[in-house]
Amino acid sequence: MTRECLWVSLGRSAFELRGLSAEQRNELSRSWGPFIRSKSLSEEATSEEATHPIARWGRALEEWIIEFRVGRARSHRPPDYYREHDLYLYDLSDQRSSAEEPRHIESWIDGSLGAIEATIQVALQWSLQSRGGLLVHASAGVYQGRGVLIPGPSGAGKSTAAREAGFDVVLSDEMVIVEEERGHERDHERGHRYALYSTPFWSEGRSLPLVISSAPLSLIAIPHKSEQARLISCTESVAVSYLLRAITVYSDQTHDMELKAQVLTELFELTCRLCAAVSYATLAFPKRGPWLSQLEW
Repeated sequence: MTRECLWVSLGRSAFELRGLSAEQRNELSRSWGPFIRSKSLSEEATSEEATHPIARWGRALEEWIIEFRVGRARSHRPPDYYREHDLYLYDLSDQRSSAEEPRHIESWIDGSLGAIEATIQVALQWSLQSRGGLLVHASAGVYQGRGVLIPGPSGAGKSTAAREAGFDVVLSDEMVIVEEERGHERDHERGHRYALYSTPFWSEGRSLPLVISSAPLSLIAIPHKSEQARLISCTESVAVSYLLRAITVYSDQTHDMELKAQVLTELFELTCRLCAAVSYATLAFPKRGPWLSQLEW
């Protein structure tokens, strides 16, 4: 017998998706294009390719297995995360397991693509959090090899900036992965301690192609609509405050207030380190472009 496997590669995290129907797999593949891989594997397969195929894909640091179930959650314990009516997540990972073993979660969903995507977003944020990364509500692009992060709420102009600026590559206009790059001396010598990674999470009406790409983070740009493109200096506290509001956090359902405070403190400290290591400024930009060539940073 064979089973159809589906894998998602997001930054340096990789996810094996189990329990999806053929229709769900096809719909996700159409929506996420290059971020998806599928393969039929024998149930009796014992080779490394069969047991750990995602370890061979890119630069994955952490692997996850997500078991999808359609219907009401059949567990008496509180979920580790839930979104009322369509999503209940349970972390099945054995805390005593080796760090090299994939983490395992179970997701009870209503069968919709939205619930599947939300499950993967939550798992991604947990994966990033475990190693000091961030999932940021932002647009981002690459210009002359340098990555620009434009965080902000809906309506701030992220999508307009991504589309009109004149980037060589746009990583996303909605959600972007930020990870600290460790062990890359060349990047540290150039002052690049963090990297941006593309995601398939875009706003509605996407007109640019999905790509798997990354770039060293060179500038955090706080968007401000204007008649003319220019960078305006701002204080580090302003940059930290603005970026904090854009960080995506899917907190678990624990009632341990001390633990919740610890998570928020860690995010604050990480944001401070990020802004201390990377250039930041207010980005004034017009509605039409391209205008990136007019900026100096």
